[in-house]
Amino acid sequence: MDINKANPVELYKNFQGYGGFKELYNSGKRILRDTSIEIFLAGAIGLFAGGILMYGKEKAREASIPLGFSEISQIERDAKRYGQTVTGMNEYLPKVNDLTMKVFESWNLSNERIILGKNTQAFAKELDMNMDKSLKVHHYNLGMLLNDAPRLSKNALTSWKDFIDVSLKMNKVNNEFNESWDDIHTDNYHTEVYTETVSDGDGKSHTETRTRQVYDDTTHRYRYDRQHGELASQKIDEVIKIHPELKFNEGLRTASKTNAEGEYAADKSRKNIKKNKARLDRIELTNIANTWMAGSTLMTNLGEISLGYGSVRKDADLWRTAKTTSKNETHTNTYQGRNDPQMPREFRVAETTLEDGKNLCRLIDEVTLGMEFTKNQTPILKNKINEFIAVSLENKKGNAEKLKKEIMDMAIDIYQANFKKGFDVKRFRAGMVILGSFLGGLVGAGAGAGLDKLGDKFNWYGKGRREERYLPYSRDPYYFNRF
Repeated sequence: MDINKANPVELYKNFQGYGGFKELYNSGKRILRDTSIEIFLAGAIGLFAGGILMYGKEKAREASIPLGFSEISQIERDAKRYGQTVTGMNEYLPKVNDLTMKVFESWNLSNERIILGKNTQAFAKELDMNMDKSLKVHHYNLGMLLNDAPRLSKNALTSWKDFIDVSLKMNKVNNEFNESWDDIHTDNYHTEVYTETVSDGDGKSHTETRTRQVYDDTTHRYRYDRQHGELASQKIDEVIKIHPELKFNEGLRTASKTNAEGEYAADKSRKNIKKNKARLDRIELTNIANTWMAGSTLMTNLGEISLGYGSVRKDADLWRTAKTTSKNETHTNTYQGRNDPQMPREFRVAETTLEDGKNLCRLIDEVTLGMEFTKNQTPILKNKINEFIAVSLENKKGNAEKLKKEIMDMAIDIYQANFKKGFDVKRFRAGMVILGSFLGGLVGAGAGAGLDKLGDKFNWYGKGRREERYLPYSRDPYYFNRF
């Protein structure tokens, strides 16, 4: 039967029987023979399969967050043995670490409780047990830590007060340095007339006269504001006078040993990422327990802060001399923008001081903002957890799924704000799903190209010569009319 010559009624009747399917089968073979549609189809299947596989892997990764409790009770026992108490940053960091870990532990356990479906109700039950004082297993439960977090944050901010003061004062210094100099770089051009031969499209051509802008050089203007320059020098000297040194004198005590409960939690939460090891060894367990200190934003930034403050002190001395010779300058050369090799030395000193000052403030503020964020967010987190439990377990009206996501997002944000080099707690990586889809598509397209060539070689789709091929249809505009 020729599909092109058949009327609609005959076509319908024919497809009701074997002949219609045979014609459809033959049409499919002709398409596979005369096009490269295998590449497109296999690529699409690979794209979908790669994305699905990687999505499943990332969801499994998200279901188990690596845990590392601080052993705060052991730290307190160690301090008591020496007649000391744990306060300030040494109390704040371990307890905030454990606060977030208890949320993550509830998340992990809730995912273990289910085989299919969502973990919403199981998560609510785990959080409820962690919040209930009557069910307290460990020295500190989640409810106690959430209640205490604002106080802990305030005490930590007090122990960090010298650094906060330096940052506030240096921000004012930075403003003065920013206003003390202004640089303008103007590129100079001249108009050049030239001729160009243009084709008329009929084998002939003509000449046209055109113009273009040609770069000559750059005029660099440096304007100095003496009032702001003097204020910058005065204010930076005041900071150094008030704070001749910037040191964090509070010693951070870690636990003398790890205990069974913390070891079990650390080991169990890493069952999918341990490399050919049944259990973590003693050194690994100790390092995990001490990550609250080693991975904290405080300890990560502290060394850079010390170096940065040393640079600022040197910058203050250099500027004290440079300001006496600072003046307006203008010159022209062929270097554009701030690539100017004739840039005034005084301008360079001011810019370096400004850059060092900004970097110092950034490092200090990063630590400060972690404590401020914890102080402000933990009461909100506590309320959301209580509401989530009520909605999930007590039939209170509300959106449990939304609350669950907000609780996890807040716990992750609190952890990352205070422990920038801590554990990888934000487990789902959307980028990996995209990468998986992309790689799957490439593999699928490659396989499709291989099938396409093998089909040609062994005449899988019947004999016939392909002239021009285009994915997914022939370049012949009447190609499909032949079927």
